[in-house]
Amino acid sequence: MFNLSLYDDEFFQWHYKYARIYSIQTMNWFLDNFKVSSVVDFGCGIGSYLECAHDRGLEVRGFEISEAARKHTPERIQKFITYQDCTEPLQTKKYDCVISFETAEHIEPSGTKQFVDNIVSAMGGYLLFTAAPPGQQGTGHINMKAKEYWLDQFKELTYLQGTTDIIARSWAKLGAPKYISDNLIVCMA
Repeated sequence: MFNLSLYDDEFFQWHYKYARIYSIQTMNWFLDNFKVSSVVDFGCGIGSYLECAHDRGLEVRGFEISEAARKHTPERIQKFITYQDCTEPLQTKKYDCVISFETAEHIEPSGTKQFVDNIVSAMGGYLLFTAAPPGQQGTGHINMKAKEYWLDQFKELTYLQGTTDIIARSWAKLGAPKYISDNLIVCMA
């Protein structure tokens, strides 16, 4: 069962100290190599990917369920984040790049369909997605599925296997954790 209390100050403090660096580096690499002007992040945590995109002049929007993340989110990014459950229907426009990294495994399985529908409805270009597979360690993992499961959920999109492989290798060289590069899925609307 989903337990919001797991995502507390300590959880997001760790993300600010460790994950923020590789998040900004990998997003910079993506923006250097792919033409996008807007980014939305479902399960954005402290907003590191949005921070990078915003600092480069892109339109950004994020959704995050945990208010505890706000304390560690740069103030200039907070106004672009809606603190709301991504498994509830969300009103959003189309974005050139939709991202959701290591979020799906934290949601109740019963919320998967709405979560995927929210992502697909925001798709105006690329989807960058990761989710923990069975056996991956982590805080509050309750919905771990194989990569093939998620590809099936996004079957109306075009899976870019070659692009996924290139991005995954490049991000690994930039210091992204193995679970990001191994779990990456890149699709097009």
